[in-house]
Amino acid sequence: MVKNTVSGKTEAPKSEIQDSEFAEILKNADAIGADLDEELTEPGETMAKSSESDKDDLLATYFNSIRKYPLVTQEEEAEISKKARAGDKAATDTMITSNLRLVAKIARDYRNRGLPLLDLIEEGNLGLIHAVKKFEPERGFRFSTYATWWIRQRIEQAIMSQSRIVRLPVHVIKEINVLLKTKRQLSAKSDSGEVGINEIAKATNKDPDHVRDLLALFNSSNQIGTSAKIGKDDKDVQLLDNIPDNDSDSPADYIDRDELEKIIKNWFEMLPPKEQNVVLHRFGLNDADILTLEEVGEKINLTRERVRQIQNEILKKLRAVVASYGIEPEKSSRL
Repeated sequence: MVKNTVSGKTEAPKSEIQDSEFAEILKNADAIGADLDEELTEPGETMAKSSESDKDDLLATYFNSIRKYPLVTQEEEAEISKKARAGDKAATDTMITSNLRLVAKIARDYRNRGLPLLDLIEEGNLGLIHAVKKFEPERGFRFSTYATWWIRQRIEQAIMSQSRIVRLPVHVIKEINVLLKTKRQLSAKSDSGEVGINEIAKATNKDPDHVRDLLALFNSSNQIGTSAKIGKDDKDVQLLDNIPDNDSDSPADYIDRDELEKIIKNWFEMLPPKEQNVVLHRFGLNDADILTLEEVGEKINLTRERVRQIQNEILKKLRAVVASYGIEPEKSSRL
């Protein structure tokens, strides 16, 4: 069973984890006007002060609710995450709820970027759910380090998608945003990641042709230059600046130096004693003297060739660890 983080009521878990308590938060947000039309209103349009107050109350309620979920230790995390990967619903819910505070913390970093904080949190929660599915506890790292990449990726994808929307009447912007949000949610559930027009139309109870037209309008903003205007004066449709960022950060850019050191430390501690000795004296970890293959062999009573083999095996393991965080091999020297 999963608690609704806004109402506090206990509800039966739904068939898909993406349809759980997080969707309810956004429904309540829409009900009080805390959606995209707040961020994209035309000059001169203002939201009622009561809506602002309601939005703050909802955020406060949400933050208070997620504090009630206990954190888990690294040992508990390893056991629970293995059960989650095996399909245990209760374990999956525990992995998610124990990390909701991490999502909220990361989402705060993206405020004032075009999406309300509750939308950022919802996108981050979808990234968290994906991380739970992909996490491999046997690698010896904390889940929070691994999940940070997926949480940030989902949030940044949502912000990037929102930046493509053209300046249109607020009700049209809101309608497009509903379609985009639905598409992302359906994509998160799909094994292929592909979502058709008919699926989106069915989920939003809209005519497929209407959905197709709105998404085509959204996609067209990718193909027209920045600040392009359609019409005879400035009051007509004006496209937002939309230059794709081909140099977007990789997972490595989201893992700071301290986290990288933790990753290496945890990885090192998982190695057998002989492999630890090879790492220490072949790579100079912990300020150990760098020795030749032969010298290391003498130290741990192995042949020079066996030390070389162990070294190669260790490097393969390290590359696998690096790859699991999305860091390209040529960039791994930063480790």
